[in-house]
Amino acid sequence: MSFTIDGLTSIAGRSYYGVTIHYIDNEWKYQSVVLDFIPSRGRHTGEDIATIFHECLLEYGIIDKIQGITVDNATANTYELGKQLPPHFDSDNQHFRCFAHILNFGVQDLLKTLALHCESDTNAQDQQYEDYADETEDEEDEESAPNIADSRTSVTKLRSISSKIKRSEIVEKKFQSACEAASVPSNLNAILNCLTRWNSTHDMIGFGLKVRAGIDILCSSVTELNDFQITANEWQVLEKLHKFLINFKLLSTKLGGDKYVTLPLVIVSFNLLLDKIESMVKQMRNLIDLKWMKGSF
Repeated sequence: MSFTIDGLTSIAGRSYYGVTIHYIDNEWKYQSVVLDFIPSRGRHTGEDIATIFHECLLEYGIIDKIQGITVDNATANTYELGKQLPPHFDSDNQHFRCFAHILNFGVQDLLKTLALHCESDTNAQDQQYEDYADETEDEEDEESAPNIADSRTSVTKLRSISSKIKRSEIVEKKFQSACEAASVPSNLNAILNCLTRWNSTHDMIGFGLKVRAGIDILCSSVTELNDFQITANEWQVLEKLHKFLINFKLLSTKLGGDKYVTLPLVIVSFNLLLDKIESMVKQMRNLIDLKWMKGSF
């Protein structure tokens, strides 16, 4: 049997682990079943995961049926699993690091390299809205927050706007009215990107592009959003970024499937993704060279 272990946090802030079991039944059909849902003893550490998983296997009497375990990428997980599970368990070859997590890390590094997204920017902008919101998702000491004007980009601007729409009922109604006036969908919920939610930046940008005209009207009419107006050039950046990120979203969605075996897809899928990235980089270099020759810069 193969297992996946996911760390979850409830709205009330309580931590849990979900243990899912995967196997082929007597009819040669792939089965995926939630085995247990276990409260965490504290932080999501490698030791915590290994202990809870070990106790779960003992309770169900399947300690000797481990084929593979997929959990997140922390090196401590491999060590702790090898220490607490039976000697026949080979932690180096039977612990599979989650490739969807790896893909997410790559996307986040990419966005940071492009200076389009970083955690400190997000926290700093959230700090500015504490006076207007009943609740905050990110907390940071004001003294440690960087200057928002220095870190503002097309993505962080869009996040600030989405944050204001989600957290202020007055602004939300103004946003709906602006969308109706611009003849764009007025019933879409604003989306915020989050470092721990795969594809959230792609989804947030997709939301913004669908209601672009409404956002432009909103930012020009709501005083506290005047400084976050997104320019025409910035909307173009968001469009290009959205098209680029769709490749990562498609792959992470495919690798996150629970109705089929995903491991055989990894190498082929990553190679196809790298081909797309290399092709896009080549196109961008050719475009830059062409503009340079024409004196566009």
